[in-house]
Amino acid sequence: MGLFTLKQRKFFNASVGAGSLVTPREESDSQITLDSNEKTVLHAHTPASTIPRMSIKKLSAPSKLSFKNFQTGATVQLNLNLPKSKGNETRLYLSEMAGFKPKAGEYWFLFKRNGTKNLFIGSVDESVWVALGGVIPRPSSKTLSPKIYSPAPHISDEEDHIYQSEIYSSTPAAIKTGIYKKEHRDRAVALQSIQNASHKCELDVNHKTFMLETGLHYVEAHHLVPIAKQTELGVNLDIPQNIIALCPNCHRAVHHAEKASRLKILQILYSMRNSKLQSAGIKISLIELAKMYNCL
Repeated sequence: MGLFTLKQRKFFNASVGAGSLVTPREESDSQITLDSNEKTVLHAHTPASTIPRMSIKKLSAPSKLSFKNFQTGATVQLNLNLPKSKGNETRLYLSEMAGFKPKAGEYWFLFKRNGTKNLFIGSVDESVWVALGGVIPRPSSKTLSPKIYSPAPHISDEEDHIYQSEIYSSTPAAIKTGIYKKEHRDRAVALQSIQNASHKCELDVNHKTFMLETGLHYVEAHHLVPIAKQTELGVNLDIPQNIIALCPNCHRAVHHAEKASRLKILQILYSMRNSKLQSAGIKISLIELAKMYNCL
């Protein structure tokens, strides 16, 4: 397929990486024959001379190689061998039990992350692969059957509608109903964040919404790092550095759009706010953020 593009290397913080489409045959046989680019990445980490040769069943030496699962962070041990008596054809054996068994139509990949000795492995839907800058193959006579994707999971915040109505209300919903009990979100902080954005959608200032009685455009306050992660991260997330003003459509999109679209939005918002997040002590990578939104 191809080595990681510059965009992919930047996203994964990778020195080098490669990946390709998983075919129905590869899923069925639970094995992938690495292409030249994938071998370049693998053999830079594990020289071909150290990989056992011939049939896995006939091997007396250990044949497993340890990877870090990009999605879960868990260590994955997969069988690896040179299946022929000569040459450096390299075969990787997939295993659901071991923790790595991508499906046909997904893109699998491996990469070396800067500053680490680990070799990472993972897989994503085609739409996410493209959003990350990955190259897709040209159509051929041997095409995959159309793949039906289930709706992408999204960030759920059952009290967000209360929060949004509270921002512009003279009598906050929490006071009126007493049901706003989740993580504390300060109305004044939200208003300040919206004012800092001049009541414009920060994803695209040209997005127009209805006018408020004050004569200003209506926008909503969105916590880029989800407020539900506040206890887990041990840092205050209800601060202007983490709150972005979005028009209702963009706000719904970052929560409910399909994966590739959500990922593109997050990439833009993260690039806009990362320095401010870091200065506020919110140390988070784009990868970690994307995982919070179930984009990867």
